[in-house]
Amino acid sequence: MKNTFLTFVLIALCNILFAQVNLVELDENYQDLKSKDLRSAWVGGGFNYYYTGAVAGDEFYIAGSEFEQISIGDKITKVKFYHILGTVNLSSGNVTFDNSSYTIKIYENPVLGGPYSMFGFYNIQIGSPVYEQTIVLDNSQNDQFYELELTEPYIVNENDFWVAVCFDNGKGAMRLGEENPESEGKYFMYLDGSAYGAGTVIGKVNFGSISEASYCPLGISLYIDDENPYEEQSDLTIKYLDTYPNPNDDINTLSIDDNQNLIIYPVIKNNGLDATSDFATISATIAGESLVSDLNIDLSNYNALAPNYYTTIYSGGALTISVAELDNMGISGMFDICFTVDYNGIDPVSSNNTACITVTRGEIAETDCDIQALFLSSNTDFTPLPSEINIGTTEDFTIFPAVKNNGPDDANNTAAISITVEGIPVDNQTINLTGLLSGETMPVTDEGYTVNAALMDSFNLTEFEICMTANYAGLDNNIANNKICATITRSTVGISEINKQSISIFPNPASDYINIKNLNNERIYILNSLGEIVKSVDNQNNNQIDISDLANGTYFIRINEKVVKFNVLK
Repeated sequence: MKNTFLTFVLIALCNILFAQVNLVELDENYQDLKSKDLRSAWVGGGFNYYYTGAVAGDEFYIAGSEFEQISIGDKITKVKFYHILGTVNLSSGNVTFDNSSYTIKIYENPVLGGPYSMFGFYNIQIGSPVYEQTIVLDNSQNDQFYELELTEPYIVNENDFWVAVCFDNGKGAMRLGEENPESEGKYFMYLDGSAYGAGTVIGKVNFGSISEASYCPLGISLYIDDENPYEEQSDLTIKYLDTYPNPNDDINTLSIDDNQNLIIYPVIKNNGLDATSDFATISATIAGESLVSDLNIDLSNYNALAPNYYTTIYSGGALTISVAELDNMGISGMFDICFTVDYNGIDPVSSNNTACITVTRGEIAETDCDIQALFLSSNTDFTPLPSEINIGTTEDFTIFPAVKNNGPDDANNTAAISITVEGIPVDNQTINLTGLLSGETMPVTDEGYTVNAALMDSFNLTEFEICMTANYAGLDNNIANNKICATITRSTVGISEINKQSISIFPNPASDYINIKNLNNERIYILNSLGEIVKSVDNQNNNQIDISDLANGTYFIRINEKVVKFNVLK
């Protein structure tokens, strides 16, 4: 079970298809556009595929001024790109890369146009050059994403700007990301007069049919330095591979015969923004009993785990439990093996530190159950919630999903649980119901699902529906009660009306102080974008609030039933 905050965000899918020694990427979401609200951050980048057509003289551009994370006054201090020398075996054949010299250029106010722009081909006025820096790389930096620190930071101004990575002396490897409509207009490739004539830019960087509009990010990233202290943010979790060393997928269920050894491939995955820099401690249970304790894994220095990569826990990747060991433990039928990773560094998401794989050993006799989906008042009060719930405008809302076995038999199989908000999937998990007796109820999460008032405000949610579906893998002759929905209705005073109230904030954005106009003697709450209260102050006579301790980002002022949004930008 897990704690979950419902967040209404769209995550761009981007899958990496390459590997490092003992560090392999899983086929999952990759955050290639980092939020500037978090801290100094990388923006841009797509590193899935090789573009093999680049030659000496080609320039690749990232349109930095097109990214909403980059604002006037920001400093661009580093440019990241991929460097490789030697032969790479690709599906299309062997390709040898020999470019060793790269020039970083920054142009301001480029202009696109031309008669073929509808096909993604442009005549270009490259604009005014404002920066240039050359670096020569050899095999000591081979097969890595090189971070070039600019000798002089580029300070973003009101002008449009492009940052170019130029191949100076040979065939180079430019990486591409998955097709993504959000990449349109942010990435371009400059061809130096080869196929289409000098001064041509290709906007569709899939390098496929020019008649099909598809857009891929180039493997170029810019580092925004907000001059705040850098703080690593890794996010470690556990995954189980289907095999090793060439996995096809990660899994959460596994079946074996009674006379078959149990072999699983648990790995540590980094979902965070940064590579790791410290130790992690591993523990595990089998059927609720201790299996592993205090196993230290070094994830620092040369063993650092890069974002979106995993590393094995055991030598060779596998944990093997023999038939004799399983028999001695008296384990058969369906049971869970759960691994937990505790990171000594900064791991801001603790709800995913434990993950389980459900193992079925031998044949399981089918039992007849009626699994019912429920929303409860709490995990200790099994009173079902009504289908229609009214809450105040400033109230957070927590719902407690659960399943009940109405019998007649005890449960001995799994159930697939899915949660949606307004039809949008926010969570999918498989839970093991083995041991859930006829008539018993089992919560699905440790502390329920919480929707914060500030999040509802930011998405202007005044009435919305939360649904849960529980599909039992065993025999369930009554599926009419497998799904439950609750309609949440907030106060009729919506956010659009709240923001029309007389209270206002200035300056906005602010760095050190905000002033609140027309404020009486109310207590003031400041919430972050997750709806968490980060500051609580009594009104001061001058209505001025010190926010110098807040990091860059979006915040909400809550005063009684009034909510006003503001931004911190330093």
